[in-house]
Amino acid sequence: MSAAQLKRLHAACECLEAGRLEEVVALLSGHIADGDVLGADVLSAATALVCERAGDAAGAEKGFNRVYAGGVPSPALLRICGQYFKRIEHYGKAFRCYALLQDRMPTAVLEFAEGLPDEQLYRYSPWIVPDLVSRLRLYWLKTIKRALVRRLGPESAALTMTQIIGWKSGCEVRTMRVTPLREHARQHAFVYDEIAEPRAVFLPPPAVFGDAPQPEGLHTRTRACLFCELKDVVVSGKSNMLFWEDRALLDVEEHERAKLELDLDVDFSVIAATQDTVSAIFDVAADAEIDAAFSLVGIHSHTFGHWIGEFLPKLWACRQRPGFAALPILLDQGMPAQHVEALRFFIGPSQPFIFLAPSAAVKVHRLWSCSTLYYVPVGPRAIPPWRELFCPDGRALATLIAGLRPMLEAAEQRGGPRRLYLTRKDAQHRRLVNRLEVERWASSEGFEIVDFGDVPFLKQLQLVRGAEVIMGPDGSAMAMALFARPGARLGAFSHPFIDQLVTFVHLFRELGGHYAVLTGELSGENHDRNSNYRIDPGRLPRFLEALLALQ
Repeated sequence: MSAAQLKRLHAACECLEAGRLEEVVALLSGHIADGDVLGADVLSAATALVCERAGDAAGAEKGFNRVYAGGVPSPALLRICGQYFKRIEHYGKAFRCYALLQDRMPTAVLEFAEGLPDEQLYRYSPWIVPDLVSRLRLYWLKTIKRALVRRLGPESAALTMTQIIGWKSGCEVRTMRVTPLREHARQHAFVYDEIAEPRAVFLPPPAVFGDAPQPEGLHTRTRACLFCELKDVVVSGKSNMLFWEDRALLDVEEHERAKLELDLDVDFSVIAATQDTVSAIFDVAADAEIDAAFSLVGIHSHTFGHWIGEFLPKLWACRQRPGFAALPILLDQGMPAQHVEALRFFIGPSQPFIFLAPSAAVKVHRLWSCSTLYYVPVGPRAIPPWRELFCPDGRALATLIAGLRPMLEAAEQRGGPRRLYLTRKDAQHRRLVNRLEVERWASSEGFEIVDFGDVPFLKQLQLVRGAEVIMGPDGSAMAMALFARPGARLGAFSHPFIDQLVTFVHLFRELGGHYAVLTGELSGENHDRNSNYRIDPGRLPRFLEALLALQ
């Protein structure tokens, strides 16, 4: 094959991946060299897709069967064949294509599983489930659980799950009544202490620039923030529930449950659920008993934004209590390095950790536990009513962070950037589609561009403490701004759905900072909280000017 022919084939492959089928046909028709099997397959696939679009089902199937029969080494062809065979419900062929593609394309399993009927989810669960578990795709795993439960019933479905994942024999299923943690702790805890009582608050609206409607301030109430020491509860890895006798204790109030229905089978330990009961799996063979511990396990423990806002405040609320320094801390296995670094920063190097694999259980005779400062729902069935439910107690958080001030100040380093831009990876949801354009402007204004996903926690902390202005797309990295010095200015970019940011501006103001939002246009078909968006670069200079002028 000549260099020109190879270049033509490479261009045709790119066009095929982009769906520009007519260009593929134009590039390759009459130009395939003798023995060029790949070129012939690419042309066959493109021609078959053209047939499909024209309604020629027989021609499309003939073309794809020809490609499939010869073996498909090209990842691009594998994906196109897999998508086609899945569309026409030839699931066995689709599975083979995606299985061969899995190492090359991390999302292959999800793409294959998306939209499969129950019968096929059940059939291919031995391939789908291990991938979902290894990647902690718990919101997706519930779909497979339901297919198994509908086919087998909860007990047999649980047994099947444990065999697929490779847990030891001895797992059992217990059905329990969901009970609010606060209700249980008031009646049964060794110690019950409300760190912050519910109170009426006014959440002022953020300063918003862009085309999004200006949000109104909100009169609402915070939730109780409680500390308790619970008796004889079972803690299970990657679970938000604590299990006691016939009850599954969950950090939710009755009024919160009334406003937002939950898919409780998102919880790793739950195989089936209603709004009031759960059937949970316990890895009984791995059970251990310990006298006392403090738990930071949960569904969202691997997500950085949740780690900062949901989990670490529990630690800060407890770390000065007598006896805490000797307690082992229960953590989920495989925690990201920055999470563990953050934990060590706040408690020191010597406190012991106990890591729990997903659904591995330990019984704790005296468990220290805290509620979250704001409601964190497990598997919300709909887009949550952010303004009504997620109202953090900013005063309580400011008090907790004030207690950290000596160690935060001791970690500071001089000479860091005064202007900090926190970027966000393109693969993440809520993508800023013209990221590079915005970052070029930020760099020209003296901002240092940093991806906190690649930076150790202590360095993140030092950068935030040294910055006077922090800017970037809304996301987990921006949660680090909670550690900024008083007077810092935070400018967030977002799509127009900004209700949840009303609560964040409340927190930032309680900490002595200034906060503003620049909204952009939606990009793509998704129109919800996780939508992609584009920021108008022409608005950036005035946004920075307004942010610096906030009082």
